[in-house]
Order: sequence, then C-alpha cells, then structure tokens
Amino acid sequence: MHYRKHIFCCVNERTENHPRSCCSARGSIELRAYMKQRAKALGLDDIRVNNAGCLERCELGPAMVIYPEGIWYHYDSEADIDEILESHVLNGKPVDRLQLKDGDKFPEHAGFDRLNLNVAAIDSVGAGLVRIELRNSKGGNLPKFDAGAHLDLLIDRDRLRRSYSLTNHPVERERYVIHVLNREKHSGASEWLHTTLKPGDVIQARLPENVLAIHESATRHFLVGEGIGIAPFLSMSARLRDIGAEFYVYYLADSRSNAPFERTLQEICAQNLETHYSSERFKANRLTDSFRKYAAGDHLYLCGSRDMVSNIQGALPDWPTECIHTEHFFPDHGARLNPQAFNVTLARRQKTLRVSDQKTILDALRDADIPIDYACEEGLCGACRVGVLYGEVEHRDSVLTGAEKSANTTMMACISRAAKGQTRLILDI
Repeated sequence: MHYRKHIFCCVNERTENHPRSCCSARGSIELRAYMKQRAKALGLDDIRVNNAGCLERCELGPAMVIYPEGIWYHYDSEADIDEILESHVLNGKPVDRLQLKDGDKFPEHAGFDRLNLNVAAIDSVGAGLVRIELRNSKGGNLPKFDAGAHLDLLIDRDRLRRSYSLTNHPVERERYVIHVLNREKHSGASEWLHTTLKPGDVIQARLPENVLAIHESATRHFLVGEGIGIAPFLSMSARLRDIGAEFYVYYLADSRSNAPFERTLQEICAQNLETHYSSERFKANRLTDSFRKYAAGDHLYLCGSRDMVSNIQGALPDWPTECIHTEHFFPDHGARLNPQAFNVTLARRQKTLRVSDQKTILDALRDADIPIDYACEEGLCGACRVGVLYGEVEHRDSVLTGAEKSANTTMMACISRAAKGQTRLILDI
C-alpha cells in the first residue's frame, strides 16, 4: 500500500543509554498508541504511524516528524495529537505552536498566558474585605473558568503574584469577580490591592486554573470552608445547584459579622447551609457528624487553614484519600526548617544547578535565567509544578494529594526540596 504520509514517533524504551529521563518517561508510548487509534477513527488509512526509536531529541519528551514535509512537532497531550492530525494531516495546515525548528533541544517556553483586565468596580463588603470586578480590557467575553477556579493576579508591576478564588458563577463570561481580604502584611499583595488599585486601572492575570474542581459524577458533595476559604464554594455551590446535585456547605467563621458570604450562600444552598461561629470552628467531631460515615460516591472539599484541614481529615479515618480534595490559604512555614543544599540536574538542558540551603529550586532556576511559571511561591497554587525523573523529594506543598506525593513524579519548585540525605534531583526541565 502506498502511504500519503509517514509519521515517525520517538518512543524509545528505557535502556542504559536512554534512562528514565528519556522520552519514554514522558508518555510517548501511550501517546503514540492514542495517535494510531485516533488516525483510524478519522479514517486516515493512507497514513502510517511508525516507531522511530531514538530521534536524537529525547530531551524533548514526545517528538514526531511528518514526511514528506519533514515537519517536526513536540506534543504533550491527546489534545495536541488531535490538533496535529486534524489541522496538519487532514487539512494541510501545520500547527505553528507545536512546531520545532532545526536544532531545537526543547520547546520554547511560552511563558504566562496573560490577560489584561480592567478594574470595573471595587466594593467593601466587610471588615478588611473587598469585592473586585474585572472585565476584558478589550471588551467582549473572558476565557471560561470552571467552578472552584482561581485567578493569579500579577500585582504591582509583576513584583508580586497571588491567587484569588473566582466567586461569580462560571456561566458569566463577561466578568471575573474575586474577594480580597487584607491580611498579607508580610507580602503587601492584598494591602496593595486594597490601597492602590482603583476602578479604571488595568491589571494583568494568568488564565484561570483549578485545583479544587467539582467531581460532578459524585453522589453527594460536602463543602467545608473556613473564613475566606469559603470563597471557591460560592461558584461551586451555584454549579452544584444548577446540575441538581445533592450538596451541603459548612461555613466556619469567627462571628456573624465576619461571615460576609452567609446571605449569598443561604440564597444558593437554602437549608443545606450550616454556619459555625467562634469556638465551634475547630470542634471537628461535632462538625463531621454530618459526613463522618463515608458512602460510595461521596466527595469532600476542604478549604482553609492547615489546622482546620488536618483536624477534619483526622476525624475521618474511613474516607478514601482520593475522595477528599483540599486547598489551603496559609503556607506551612514550619516546613522550611532544617534546609540542606543539593544539586538539581535539568534533564532537557543537560545542566546542573546548585540549590543552597538558603534558596529554593525556583530561586536557582531564576538565577540561571531558566524560564518557569510560578505564582504564590508558597506551595499553594501549583503554578510551578515540575516533573521529577530521579531522586526522592521532601514535599512541602499544599497542592499534591498524598498519592501524588508518594508517586514522587512531580513537585512544586517554589517550596519542596530534595529529601534529607538526598544530594541530587533530576527534573524534567
């Protein structure tokens, strides 16, 4: 049979010459299998997908070359493969964003996908709390977001970056709404938003991200938010109401005067809202009576301080860890104790950096002008997630699940370090 196009995929297996840092460790084999399946589904019978062994670009992770054009692509996901097959192979339009130039050793870092947002309104809604409404500075709709998502603002000419939960309904495409509590005296981020930002200003942000997404297939949903940690549950409860899900919200606050979202939540949740004040906040046994007994299909979402989250988790020994989803708004500064120096090898760049006991991996990368996304710098947002190819990590973040930490295949460069006694990590950078 004559083939119109040949696609050669680097799917080199792990060998002595190609260790775990090669493309096979980054999903090439699985993605090639998907490519063959997808090509068949699209009716591309005159396309041949070939194993190519090593294409001498293992640093790239998944890579392919399409002949007769001789166009090289880097790809990371099934969505990338779909775009290459449908745009290039079916319609003859190369995918510029995934193309590799001759001699490329790793794909160009795209940096932050930034949005320019106009400050439409700023309103005080409680003691030290403001509501900020943001709109597209060019007019029109904003990128969509899912319930529970947050927005990373680039504050004070990009000197500070902080994450804030989107509190409006996800169906609203014309605006983003966040609530900011003035409490970060150590960083100045929220203070800057309270005292300097004004209506009419333009501020930059990253595209919305979500580390507390709703598992919509769940049978029941229990949402527990402490203080400002209730913020992501505003959009989540609205979404759950709209899809007819069974859900319950528990709002922990110092007092009624410090529970500014109570009325809004009552309108959304009706009788399915419980508010606990003051000394009741950390009585986990009393609070968790409502959901202590786990039933198949239950999911629990927790957002608040580390004490609150750990207290509630400790009171629920029968709950599967994969059914408990958490987000913290305070970092664990105690985790910074007993630092030690170590080396990080950047597999794609074949470069080794020294991380001193006074610096983070993120610091070392920035000192070496290695581009990397980051935001909170406290292990709270997940923006600086990197792949781990070798070495044991001491995970200090509040993003990864227990299973993800045990797998030891990813880490947060801003706060996590090499484990005690570990002298080197190899990262997928």
